[in-house]
Amino acid sequence: MALFQPPGHPENCILRNRFKRGEPVGWRMFVADPSTGKREESAQLVVHLNVSGKTVDVPMRYRATAAQPEREFWVAKWIVPQDAPVGIIRLHPVTATDSCGRSGEFRPFEVQASQLTIGVSILVPQRFMSRRRHSRSAHGLRRRAVVAAPQVRRSPTICKRRGAEDT
Repeated sequence: MALFQPPGHPENCILRNRFKRGEPVGWRMFVADPSTGKREESAQLVVHLNVSGKTVDVPMRYRATAAQPEREFWVAKWIVPQDAPVGIIRLHPVTATDSCGRSGEFRPFEVQASQLTIGVSILVPQRFMSRRRHSRSAHGLRRRAVVAAPQVRRSPTICKRRGAEDT
């Protein structure tokens, strides 16, 4: 899984499994013919997710083109809905079917730490935020995805060494 932001975005294609509502989740897969070991371009792939008890099917598309033949993989993009439940979204097998009617599937690990996980933004009290612009919630808190360290105000007075005389 990866964060599928638009091209040129600094976080585009970063591998991760934790996403917020509204973020694009992306998958890349490769399909090989088991008899030859070469890619099977005719394959149709579908990512199956279980969201709020319903199965969501996300079709994948073959990425290689005549202009970019090196992209020998399939991709799918799913935007996390605003009403998605917080927590783990179960990824069911990714299924593949080729033009000859053969089919196969990929099952992800059942390791909880590697599952697709939906989180929310963290609300941080205003005193802990930098002076950049942030959206405000109804409770006077600023919304930000990560917690910032508190800022320390320095006194404008100059510290003097012990025993130093005033001039």
